[in-house]
Amino acid sequence: MIDHQRRKTQKLSHFQFEGSIGSLKTREFEIGKSLRRYQQPKVTSYWNEISYASLFLIRESERGNWWLGPSISSLIHVRFSPRWDNSSINYDFNANFQAELSYRHNFQLFGKEMKGNIGFKLPLIGFMTRPVFAGVPEFLDQERSFESQLFDNTRISWLGNFPRFQFDNFVESPIYGGNKIQLIYNWEYYSFQNPSLVQTAAHTLAINFLMRTR
Repeated sequence: MIDHQRRKTQKLSHFQFEGSIGSLKTREFEIGKSLRRYQQPKVTSYWNEISYASLFLIRESERGNWWLGPSISSLIHVRFSPRWDNSSINYDFNANFQAELSYRHNFQLFGKEMKGNIGFKLPLIGFMTRPVFAGVPEFLDQERSFESQLFDNTRISWLGNFPRFQFDNFVESPIYGGNKIQLIYNWEYYSFQNPSLVQTAAHTLAINFLMRTR
């Protein structure tokens, strides 16, 4: 995770890059079916998201400040499973325009000035592409290459048919030299209905270091 923040009196902006590489594995692909036929192979997963937000102060009090504004994000999630032959590369590419709400509260702990944040992101409209075989393990189209199908299932998404809710929470503490460290917990829910229903939720734990640039 790479994060750059800039704070003014009435405006808060931040740029963020997040990414992960790992493997996904499940014991059963389709509940109620024969495991011999639907045994899920191990899947290699690559995921990253780039986002930028420009938030404005809408309420200020001793207990905390509320920030609201627009943000944009680009998400790439690629999954590779050799077992599925020419359907082995599964992916989601999307770009979103979203509303972001953030609540920040300053407090003291162990004699240090700490900061807590609770954030919520709600996508309003976006552009998305997924393969036509997404979620269908035995789909094979021998007549076409992967590249020719890359943008076959492209569409404009909106809140009604592509919900993706994100909660971004962190606690920030100062460290040596004016730098800071964040302990982060994020939760998100994702759903898409075409060509088949996909629903998933993810928890993310992270540590972020903020280096002072001025």
